[in-house]
Amino acid sequence: MSDQKTKCICIVQVTRLGDLLQTMQACEGLKENLPHLKLKLVAREKFAKPLDFLLRKVFDEIYYLNFKEAFAKDNDPESLTKYLKNFVSNVSSEKIDALLNLSFSNSANYLCSLIQADNRLGTYFNLNHEIVVYDPWSQYLYSNVMGGSFNSFSLVDIYKKIIGNTFPRKQTELKKHDKNKIVVHPFASLDKKHWKPSKWKEIIYKLLKNNSNLTVQIVGSPHEMKLADEIFNDPIIKPFHGQLINLTGKTSIEQLYNTIEESSHFIGHDSMVSHLAKIAQLPTLTFSLGTVRPEETIPYGEYSFAVSPKTSCFPCFPDDACSFYQCHADISYQAAYELIVSFVNHNELAPEKLKKSISDFHLSSLNIFKGRFTEDNNLFLEKINDHELDSKSTIKLFLRMAWLYRLSEAEENHRFPKLTKQTYNELFTTIKGIKYLRDLFIFGQKYSQEVLNELSEQSPNVATLQEKSEKIDEIDKLISMLKTAYPLLTPIIDYSNVIKANIPGENLVELSYGSCMAYKNSETVLSIVYELLENTLRESKFSKSAPKER
Repeated sequence: MSDQKTKCICIVQVTRLGDLLQTMQACEGLKENLPHLKLKLVAREKFAKPLDFLLRKVFDEIYYLNFKEAFAKDNDPESLTKYLKNFVSNVSSEKIDALLNLSFSNSANYLCSLIQADNRLGTYFNLNHEIVVYDPWSQYLYSNVMGGSFNSFSLVDIYKKIIGNTFPRKQTELKKHDKNKIVVHPFASLDKKHWKPSKWKEIIYKLLKNNSNLTVQIVGSPHEMKLADEIFNDPIIKPFHGQLINLTGKTSIEQLYNTIEESSHFIGHDSMVSHLAKIAQLPTLTFSLGTVRPEETIPYGEYSFAVSPKTSCFPCFPDDACSFYQCHADISYQAAYELIVSFVNHNELAPEKLKKSISDFHLSSLNIFKGRFTEDNNLFLEKINDHELDSKSTIKLFLRMAWLYRLSEAEENHRFPKLTKQTYNELFTTIKGIKYLRDLFIFGQKYSQEVLNELSEQSPNVATLQEKSEKIDEIDKLISMLKTAYPLLTPIIDYSNVIKANIPGENLVELSYGSCMAYKNSETVLSIVYELLENTLRESKFSKSAPKER
């Protein structure tokens, strides 16, 4: 018998259904490769119970948070305290080697501060009631996913890196299903994220009219039944009721999963249902609107396609006011229909073929992406309708390569993006900002090192230490100011601020050394982006006519 001791990892994921499914996917393969590993999950009962049939395949134990039970006595604080005390005691009843918070919410932060564990990853509160995050990929998530839209990694891959799941994924093939039966989920959690029923009526009507052998199954939750009925009972749809099945609000999640398993394709918006479909090994086509960031939430697997608008304000944030959803209009129902037909018939969206069926007018306002896995098993969303990238997408690509190198010592190769004249000029201007920022990072290292040198003296000079510290504070203020002048540098600046705010150490020597390393690590990321950007501009056809830099 092996004398290797069982290691226990507890993952806290108290957010919604889709996040739970992505967390589950991030943990797949761990127990197969690490037989002495025990996986625990802490989740809200409201979301995790309906997924129990899937979660139990990955997690050994699941602890369900029930907020109704916690507040059973008219929001009595003592009742809540008692519930939490019992819950935490139950979770901590056996030794936890690593506690991972993948929720990044205040409630989860408090919970992770209470549960006993030898090691903690993700965010949690320290004894000074400060949010701390020490591990590199959690720092990346906290700075680049929670507060901005520059992230280009799937959340599943980020979770994997936080967890430490570096094992090769299992190669999966599409299951052979009845090609005449598809699942459509035309809804999402926010109005911003889905078309109104009127648009879906046009698409479904045309699908049913032109494909007499096709069966369309509309699925959704009970609170989406009214929207589904508006589609199903429309006069133009009624003649095709023999081909249309409305399952909205009529199935449990497990029954929905079984329905998906018996179908051939998933089509819809960003939602939990799209992740269910990918777990069932269906090809998926999602239309990303509003607040959706397709790179983060596209169903995790091969044969995943996403269509998004080129609208300048896309993606937005949930709190952004919007009286007219321009991003909804920028993907026409004609284009959506042709994309769906190509997807269902060929499991592909071939750009050259699409140009024959979709006019340039409709194609020019949207982006078409296909998910593919890189050599290091990271999902990458590749633009396939053209290879011209705007300035933000170009920086996102370069940042992806820089983060992988800096945080995982991994290299990922991509071809030079094609630039428009406008993109070239915007990136050319950004070069100046990169140089400013790099100088500031270098000065930050310099003054941090000078503080260390002074501290190494037998009698450190307090006035000198104060002077150098003030210089560092001034540098940090200048770094933050650059975000306004050069918004494309925001993700690097935010990352720098997060790692500087979470320097481990209990004395001035440790903190100064951490400060020096923080500036150095940020400079490494920036230098990679700078080199990639310079080479891209040099390769561009617009380089000869570019203004000379002063």
